[in-house]
Amino acid sequence: MRVEPSAARGRSYDGEYMRVGKEGEMLAFEFLRSRPDIALVTDVREQESYQHRDIDFVVRTTRGQTVNVEVKRDIHLGTSGNVLFELARIYHTAHPNFCVKLGWSVRSGADIFLFYAPSTEEMYLCGAKRFRKALQDYTYHARQRTQLRLIPTDAIKSTLNVLVPWEDCEDIFKVYSMREETA
Repeated sequence: MRVEPSAARGRSYDGEYMRVGKEGEMLAFEFLRSRPDIALVTDVREQESYQHRDIDFVVRTTRGQTVNVEVKRDIHLGTSGNVLFELARIYHTAHPNFCVKLGWSVRSGADIFLFYAPSTEEMYLCGAKRFRKALQDYTYHARQRTQLRLIPTDAIKSTLNVLVPWEDCEDIFKVYSMREETA
């Protein structure tokens, strides 16, 4: 199902927008559990301390390493030629001193970002540090052609994003077909 952000929509944390996001998270949870190098996946989405750090799952690898994972669902990933980097969220009804918050791409405490792309039925995995470095490198070398997009997330928020061309960051991603995973 495709749910587009819209200034006419009520809060994006409610309704269809949140439901499709949760579906992507559950697919990511099952994907992580199916990996042979992962011993345990703990769902921490309902724990406030993890919510504040934008972490959905804590993974323990078979080597004993603990890894924090943030999951995002992106209908455009794999078809648009870009990867979305969320710089900031603007809260239009908040007190002016608190109206801008760093975007999840910047503030997340996750070690790994896992993107579910429903259009291609793929999971895109990358390290958070490498994702941020890709943005840093791209915006340094492509200052004149960097694309910023303001998306009306819902009735009270907008999101400021950088669209990083796939060719400028594809080397940081591992891409897994979910068709093979579910077959």
